[in-house]
Amino acid sequence: MKLFPMYPALLAGLMTTGAIIAADAPPAASQEAKLIAVLQSDAPPQDKAITCKRLALCGTKAAVPALAALLSDEQLASWARIGLEAIPDPAVDAALREAAGKLQGRLQLGVINSLGARHDEKAVAWLSQQLAVANPPLQAAPAAALGRIGGEQASQALGQALTSATATTLPAFCEAGLRNADHLIAQGKHDQAAAICERVLAMKTPRHIRMEAMRSLIVARQAAGIPLLIAQLKSDDDGMVAVAMGLAHDLPGADLTKALTAAVTTLPPAKQVYVIEALGARRDRSVGPTLLALTKAGSAEVCIAAVGALTKLGDVAALPRLVEIAVAPDSESAKAAQSAMVAFPAAEADAACLAMLVSKDPGARMTAADLISRRATYSAVPAVAKAAREDADPAVRTGCLATLRELGGLPELAAVVEILVKNPSAGEAQAAENALATICGRQTDKGACAEKLIAGLAAAQPAPKCALLRVLHAVADAGSLQAVRAAMTDPDKDVQDTATRLLCNWSTVAAAPDLLVLARTSANPTFKVLALRGYLRVGGGKDVSGEQRLAMCKEAAAMVQRDEERMILLGVLGNAGDAESLAMAATQLDNPALKAEACLASVAIAERLVKSNPAAVVAVMGQVLKAGPDEKLTERANAVLKEAK
Repeated sequence: MKLFPMYPALLAGLMTTGAIIAADAPPAASQEAKLIAVLQSDAPPQDKAITCKRLALCGTKAAVPALAALLSDEQLASWARIGLEAIPDPAVDAALREAAGKLQGRLQLGVINSLGARHDEKAVAWLSQQLAVANPPLQAAPAAALGRIGGEQASQALGQALTSATATTLPAFCEAGLRNADHLIAQGKHDQAAAICERVLAMKTPRHIRMEAMRSLIVARQAAGIPLLIAQLKSDDDGMVAVAMGLAHDLPGADLTKALTAAVTTLPPAKQVYVIEALGARRDRSVGPTLLALTKAGSAEVCIAAVGALTKLGDVAALPRLVEIAVAPDSESAKAAQSAMVAFPAAEADAACLAMLVSKDPGARMTAADLISRRATYSAVPAVAKAAREDADPAVRTGCLATLRELGGLPELAAVVEILVKNPSAGEAQAAENALATICGRQTDKGACAEKLIAGLAAAQPAPKCALLRVLHAVADAGSLQAVRAAMTDPDKDVQDTATRLLCNWSTVAAAPDLLVLARTSANPTFKVLALRGYLRVGGGKDVSGEQRLAMCKEAAAMVQRDEERMILLGVLGNAGDAESLAMAATQLDNPALKAEACLASVAIAERLVKSNPAAVVAVMGQVLKAGPDEKLTERANAVLKEAK
């Protein structure tokens, strides 16, 4: 069939279904009449095509003659059939039957397909006659239509056709017969459906047809089909095994569950895995004992599959065995059991994990801490905190700290601080610090966090004290700042250095006075530079007023000695918007190392200042343009200069 080109407007209209629906809510009769008029006019084919599409959404019996008239049009027949198939009126079926008897070739095939799509039982007699034509393509289409329509009359016609089918037409007739068999099954006519399937299986048909026939036969036989399903499971035909496995998942009934349970122990491991998965999907707890036995007697793959199925069942009777596998030496089965414990749907799994936490086996206790974390068992957090303090095994203590990091809250902070202050191994100390930082990061009451952290400083040795100071730096409230400030005079040099560096990297302007003093008075050149940089950084914060920012920039400018700090100063000035800041930025326009940054800062300030102090802007923008910034910055400078003038 020759089709017209897909014009952009048409393509957009066809692809954007939502737009079509929005534009074409069911119209009044007058609107439908307008659409019909388009079909009956000399409109271009693309306009008529989209009109057919719209009538599929809103057409009535009135549109049938106009659409039917296009069934003989090589370009528009398929579009007309789209419109007709969607109209719920018997007039459509009559029009299609009439056209089917008159059209030839591909146009006739299209109409036959539409008759099948509409399940037109009145077309069965004519379609049955077409099965005898000599042209195989013209036999396949009516056969398919009869299969879609279904019913006893269609079944008889297809059965007769099978007796005279050729190698070319046999597949199409068989597929149609099987589709009809599915209709009969849906109508409760199981014996008739089974007879069709048995007949197809007795013929030399392609593999996929035999597989479909077997599937329908098992379904049609109902309970009597269960032995046939089990037989396919045990066969050497992978296709039939696949059919049986699909039905093992889909067909309901305790009888099938019982049969699968009995069969699974007789199958090779590869097939056992598939059947076990089906048993788990059936959610029948009666299979639990068999699955438990398979975790012990089967291969690793069978054990893993059984573990997964037991988890789907959610039977608490399986928990002891899952725990046993989960704490076994590292293996794929142990990992599967651990994942099963995490996903286990019953609350009793939480209790099982908690019981593991007091096991005599350190490995079991480690596994318990991990499972409690992965299950997010918050009720077990106090027990985990106790184990983190008291367990005899360092690895278990570290594992419990990792769980506290994930689940702990404000009540657990004191316990973790206590662990850190005890000066444990490096691994435990790092785990404790990580836990403190993460727990504090989740809290909204920063003052309460700081209070618990500060309480541990007095008794802490230098290393844990430094760790506590690092966490306090992350908390960054007033109490934390006071504690870090005090630690700068600690007797231990490492503590002093840690506290000083943390102060230099403080995140709020509250540290500005301390940073200014340190930048002016520190005997350590490194700390002087770090403090000055920190002072400039907090001065550029969003919580700093313009007046305060300018004052801080002036203080810093008097101490700046290197271009690295001048670069930071220019960045802070760029967020200002007053004449003094502009003048300060302009002082660096002649510095080759800072020219680009000075130009950027000057233009940024000028853009904020141009309305309130155009004279200052004019003076400095001339210097900026003379310095020769990049093209984009030159455009900005010229624009602000033009506005100022």
